[in-house]
Amino acid sequence: MDSANKTFFLMVVLTMVCFGITLYQFFNPVKDNVVQNQENLNKNNEINISDKKTDFLLKNEVSVLNEKITYESDKLKVVFNANSGDIANIFIKTSDDKSFDIVKGNALNNALKLKLGSWKDGVDLNTLFDKDSIYTFSKENNKFKFACEFSSGIDEEEIVYTLEKIYTFYEGENLFHVDLKLSNNKNKSMRFDSSSNVFSLGWGPSLGVSSNKNGKKDERYEQFRYMSKDKIINLNPKHKIFRGTNGLVSFRKSLKDSWLVSDSHYFTSVIIPDGNEYDYFFDYSKSSDNLYYCGFSLVSDKSVIETGFNIYCGPKSGKILKKYDDFKNEDVYLSKTEISKIDPPIVWGLGNLLAWCLKILYSVVKNYGLAIIILTIILKLILAPLMMNSMKNSQKMQLLQPKLKELQVKYKDKPEMLSQKTMDLYRKAGISPMSGCLPMLLQMPFLFAMYQLLDRMFELKGATFLWIKDLAMPDALINFGFTIPLLNI
Repeated sequence: MDSANKTFFLMVVLTMVCFGITLYQFFNPVKDNVVQNQENLNKNNEINISDKKTDFLLKNEVSVLNEKITYESDKLKVVFNANSGDIANIFIKTSDDKSFDIVKGNALNNALKLKLGSWKDGVDLNTLFDKDSIYTFSKENNKFKFACEFSSGIDEEEIVYTLEKIYTFYEGENLFHVDLKLSNNKNKSMRFDSSSNVFSLGWGPSLGVSSNKNGKKDERYEQFRYMSKDKIINLNPKHKIFRGTNGLVSFRKSLKDSWLVSDSHYFTSVIIPDGNEYDYFFDYSKSSDNLYYCGFSLVSDKSVIETGFNIYCGPKSGKILKKYDDFKNEDVYLSKTEISKIDPPIVWGLGNLLAWCLKILYSVVKNYGLAIIILTIILKLILAPLMMNSMKNSQKMQLLQPKLKELQVKYKDKPEMLSQKTMDLYRKAGISPMSGCLPMLLQMPFLFAMYQLLDRMFELKGATFLWIKDLAMPDALINFGFTIPLLNI
C-alpha cells in the first residue's frame, strides 16, 4: 500500500471514529454535572414508604371540612384544600378588578403538594393513610395552620411524627410565606424512601394563565426556570437535561441564593427557599395531562426540621417584582433576591418608557385599545421628521440616477475612479449614501420596543376593544374552522 493510500485509509478510519463518538454522545448525552437522577441517590438503602403503608398510623382525630378555606386580599385570593393542607387555587387580582387563576388544582394535584421522601418515590399523606382528610386546621389572623400526627412501629419502638404546614399572608402584598415543621419523639433522622430526602414540596400543577386562544402551550412562556449564579436557566420540556429521564430530573448543588420559577405569559410564581440544603426537581413527566411540577426535596439527617419558603404570585412586571428584590416587614426579610430579572428591560428600557406613556394615556381614555392607537399616532408624529428626511433623500437620489449612469458608462473599467466620482457627485448634491438607511435604523428600536411591550404587558390580559374580547390573544376577522398545514395558522 503506497503512502497516498495509507493516508486515505487513515482519514477514513479517523472519520468513522469521530462519527461514532458523535452518535454515542447524541444518543447518550452527558448530563449537566448538577443533574442526578433520584434513583441513584443512596441506592443501597432499600426503604420504600409505599411498601410499608401498614406500618404507619394516623394519630390525630380529623373532622372533614366541607367548606372552603379561603384567604383574600386586594392582591391575592388563595383557596385551600382543607383535607390535604395544600393550595387548590390562587387568583391574582389586578388593579382593574380582574382576577386570574394561576394554579387550577384538583383533589389529587395542588400547589405546594407535600410528599414524604423524594418527589419520584415518596408518597403524600392522604395516599399513605388512604384518607381524604388527615389534618387539623386552625387560623389566627393571617396565619393558616394545618397539622397532623402519625406514627410508625409499635410499643417501645413506636416513632411519633408531628407535621405542621403554616401559611402566613401579608396584607397588600403579592408575597406570602410557608413554614414546614417535621419532628419525631425519638431524636432520629427521618428516611421514608430510598433517597436522602426527608420530604419534597412541589409547586404545580399548572403553569399559569393561557394566552393562546386555542389552548395550545407556548414554550416561550409556559416553562420552569431557576436562578443559578446570577443567571436564569430556562428548562422547557425539550431541554437537554430531560433526555432519557421521562421528563423528571433532580439535582443538588449550592443554590443558596437561588429560587425556582413557574412561568406563564403574563404571570409568574417565584419560590424562594431558606438556607437549607435541597435537591431541586423539575417534573414534566405528566405534561400530557397538563400536570407540571417543580420544587424542593429537603436533604437532612436531623430529627427536628424547620424550613421556610417565600412565594411571590403576581404579574410578571419588573416594576412590581423589583419591590421584592429587597423587602422586609415584621415577619419576612428578603435581600438581593434579584427576582426582577424575570422581566428584563425592553430594548434598553425604551419599551418601559413606552409602557409608562401607555398607562398615562389609559388613565385618560380608560381603554387600552384606544390608548395603543393614540400612542402609535404620537410615535409616528415624533418619527415623522426622520421619515420626511428619508423621503427627500430618496427623491434626490432619483434625480441623480441619469448622472450616475453616465459615470458608470464612462468609468466602467476604472472602479476606483468611478467610486471617487460618485462620492463627489453625492457631495455636490448634499446627499449622504447612508441618509436613506439611517432614518429606518433609528425607527427600528421603537418598533421592536412596541412589539415586545404589547407582547409582555400583563394589563392587556382581558382588556377589550370594539369586537376584540381580549387584547392579549390573537384576533381574526374570520375564523375558517381549520388550521393551515405547516404554517399552523
